[in-house]
Parts: sequence; C-alpha cells; structure tokens
Amino acid sequence: MTNSLVSIILPVLNEGEVIVDALAALQTFRKQGHEIIVVDGGSKDNTFELSKPLCDICLESAQGRSLQMNAGATVASHSIFLFLHADTHLPVDAVHAVINGLKKRDWGRFNLSIADPGKIFRIIETAINWRSALTGVATGDQAIFVTRALFEKCGGFPELPLMEDIAFSKQLRKICWPACLSHRVTTSARRWKKHGILKTIFLMWVLRFRYFIGASPDQLLAKYYPNHQRSSRYRYLQSRIIVFTKEPVVGRVKTRLIPALGEEKAKQVHEQLLSSLLGKLKNNSVCPVELWVNGNSDSSIFKNSGFPVHKQCGNDLGEIMADASTKVLARSEQVILIGSDCPDMDVEYLKKAFESLEVEDNDGVIGPAEDGGYVLLGFKKIEPQIFQNIPWGGNDVLEKTEDLIAGKGLKFIRLLTLADVDRPEDLIHIKNSDIV
Repeated sequence: MTNSLVSIILPVLNEGEVIVDALAALQTFRKQGHEIIVVDGGSKDNTFELSKPLCDICLESAQGRSLQMNAGATVASHSIFLFLHADTHLPVDAVHAVINGLKKRDWGRFNLSIADPGKIFRIIETAINWRSALTGVATGDQAIFVTRALFEKCGGFPELPLMEDIAFSKQLRKICWPACLSHRVTTSARRWKKHGILKTIFLMWVLRFRYFIGASPDQLLAKYYPNHQRSSRYRYLQSRIIVFTKEPVVGRVKTRLIPALGEEKAKQVHEQLLSSLLGKLKNNSVCPVELWVNGNSDSSIFKNSGFPVHKQCGNDLGEIMADASTKVLARSEQVILIGSDCPDMDVEYLKKAFESLEVEDNDGVIGPAEDGGYVLLGFKKIEPQIFQNIPWGGNDVLEKTEDLIAGKGLKFIRLLTLADVDRPEDLIHIKNSDIV
C-alpha cells in the first residue's frame, strides 16, 4: 500500500475505568506515526476527559457503535482503519500484521483470545475464531480493519442499533473474503461474567440466528433488552440525507456570481451557505447526513463537519445524483437529496419531506426552486431515468424532471418553493452576511 499508516478508532461509552489503560497500550503505535481516534457516545463518567491527552483526536457523536465508528472514520487521516473496542488489546505487532494482511485482502480481522484462564473461555474463543474463519464474518471484538477505499465504497458501518459488525462484514464479504489473521487480540471476559457465561452464549447465538432469518436489529433490541432506551437520536435512522457540494476553490464555485462579486467573494458565498447548512444539520433529529463532494473530500470544512464524506462520481449532475442515490439506497430505506446553496433549507423542511415519503402510495417528494430547478428530491426507490436528458442549469429543470416522473407513472408530492443562490439577483436571499 502507498500509505501504511493506520487510524485506530475506538467507540467508547462510560469506559472511565479502563480507557486510560486501553489508550496507554496504544502509545507505541502513536510514536510510530499511527493515529488514535476516540469517539465518545455521550459518556456520563470522565471517559472523554481521560481520553484527550492519550489520543490524537477525541470527539463526541450520537450514541451507537456504528454511528461512532463512522464519525471516527470521517475525521481519520490515514488510508487504513482499525476499529477497536476499549476492552480489547492489540498484540505488539498488530500494525505490521494488518499491513501484511492487506497486501492480500482489503479487509480482515484478528483471532480472539479472552482474558480469563477458565477452560470454558478457551472453548468460547476457539468457537468464535472457527466460526469467523468459516463464514467470513467478524465481530467487533476481533478488531476489524479495512482500507479507506473499501470502507467508503461500502458506505461505512450500517447505522444499526445492534449487529452492525455482522452487517458490515457481510457487505465487505460480497467484495472479498477477509484476511483472517492468526495474531490474537485479547478481549475482556466482563460481558460473559456480568450476565453469566452460558446465558450470554445462548443469548448471542439466539440474536445472531434471529438476525440471520430476518429479524430487524430494532426488533432484537426491543425483545432482548426491553429496558434499553433507543440510543439513536434520529427519527428516520434507516434513511439518509445526501448533501451535494463542492470543495471551496477560488474560481470553481458559484461561477455565475463571479461577474458581480469576483472569484474570492463568490467562494466566500459558497462557504457561508455550506457552513450555514452544515450547522443546521449538525444536531438534527431527523436522519443521518452524508456529504458527497466534488473536489478534495479531505478539505477541512468537510473533515470538521462530523459527517461521512464521499466523492461524487459521474459526468454531469444527473449521473452524480443517480450514482449516489443508487449506492445509498443499497443500504438505506429512503434518501433525500439536497444541495448546499439554499439558505432557507432547514430541519423543518426536511421533516416535511420525510413525512411526504410516508404518505401511502406516494413515490417521492420534490422541493421546487424559484429559478425553475429544485432544492430537494426524495424517494424510496431509484429511477435513474428521472436524471437523464435534463438541461442542468436551465430554468426548466423542474418541469423536465416532473415530466419524466409522470412518464414513469410515479407520484411525487410538491413541497413549498424555496430560493437557492446561483445568480446575482439571488443574493438578496442571503441574510446576515457581510460578504455582499
């Protein structure tokens, strides 16, 4: 691999008793240039404060391992991700083993040892390792590692309240079998001891079997943990908001504003609109958000957003939207597409869009723009034809799109018309700005 540095990502919650020892054990890797990222899911103890001096990045996110691990990957600097539980310790040659494993496969996991001398734990760890080798499915305790490219291709961990490691492994397994390292990570026996060894084993096998036959993670969580409060803040956890935007580069953004403002101020308008939108979406309770970027996705404005970042693919806007929608709907139930140049786009408008998608017999939702385009498009099933042969940038984009929607026999609900900022006359819609 061209870059053999690793970002080690730890999702944590109330780990104050163990986090110092866990991070102290990783300091050798930091000295070698590798990166330690701690993502706290809202600890009530001092986990966050204890972690700060012992990691490169310490951030907070919504609670849930999948959400936390995806948030960590968003800010990671290196081309290899290793996801590690706070009660699991890596062997001293872990990074070397990972890099060698990735020479053959694009993802993998370690064998597992349980930190207890009891013979029953030898049986448990052997069963886990054999099951993983035979099925190509890994658990979080086995320290899953993956290249950044494959992680982004799969869209990260499915944002599930349970079984996110199993679901992620199955996504990865479709592309290639894992590198099953004989090197062992050592995990605590605390979960087995806390609830009873046999009871825990039985519970985990039942959970996996029910998941295998189609039970949703939400159903499993409610059935087996009836007192558990849903950790996700999102109403539509299995849906996504996609924000299409560009890297802020002088002369390449808001080009229709350049004759009136100049290249630098046009860029500032773009940055202001983008920052305002990301601020509104930061703590939204509606749905997880993803950024799909034209340009350098490592730009600080994206990395500091806390949202997963993907690169756009396609030759025009239609191909870009169709590609992103196809990829996201492969792992989600609904998708809402928006740009970053509508100053009145807010959480309430997005709520109405998702409520429209819940209407029986409705196929989608569209938010018209004052200039003849649209500021929002949402649907449950991708129809690539509605993105084809559209005169992007013209004043009849909405009309042409709705004609294609009608031609496919689809029903889309219209939302209120909003203004976006593309032309000099649109600048009146930017409020509280010292740029224009």
